[in-house]
Amino acid sequence: DYKVTIEYKHLKQHAPAGVYLVPSLDDLRHFHGVIFVRRGPFTNGIFKFQVRLPETYNDVNTHPQITFSSYVYNPHVDPATGQLD
Repeated sequence: DYKVTIEYKHLKQHAPAGVYLVPSLDDLRHFHGVIFVRRGPFTNGIFKFQVRLPETYNDVNTHPQITFSSYVYNPHVDPATGQLD
């Protein structure tokens, strides 16, 4: 969990503009995020999402699970579940 804490601190300092992520109060491996779109075809769009890190996070071929709770029109996001491929 120390690595997760270090990565979160780094992400906070280097996050793209308009992207915010906060850890859950109950689980260090669960984060809540929001994206505020300021330019482009989705200007003024607000997209909420969650990030879940598996227990084996940082192992080979282990990736976070990202799920959007807001509808996102993107070929990499399943429209039924909101999960990012």
